[in-house]
Amino acid sequence: MEMKRFFLNVLTLILLSFCCFAFAQNAANKNTPKVELLDQTVAIVNNDVITKTQLDAQVRSIKARMQSAHVAAPPSKTLEKQVLEQMINTKVQLQFAERTGLRTS
Repeated sequence: MEMKRFFLNVLTLILLSFCCFAFAQNAANKNTPKVELLDQTVAIVNNDVITKTQLDAQVRSIKARMQSAHVAAPPSKTLEKQVLEQMINTKVQLQFAERTGLRTS
């Protein structure tokens, strides 16, 4: 009888330990700030960046123009690479113009 009571007490302690551990984990998860990815940098051009959001918007715009002109778009990865290269070139040109004091009239 004593042995049965002893095992019952041990089992109760184990269950309580698991419950406390689960409660502590849940409380810790609620207090941990959630990190949310807002954007990704796809290119750095000197001191300027091109974000994934900017790239995606430009790709969508070009796809829409191609579709309205009834031109077949290249595969998405190819188009994305071409658009990114064009965006980088544009940034470089704009930075050069700003550095040299070039202005449009």
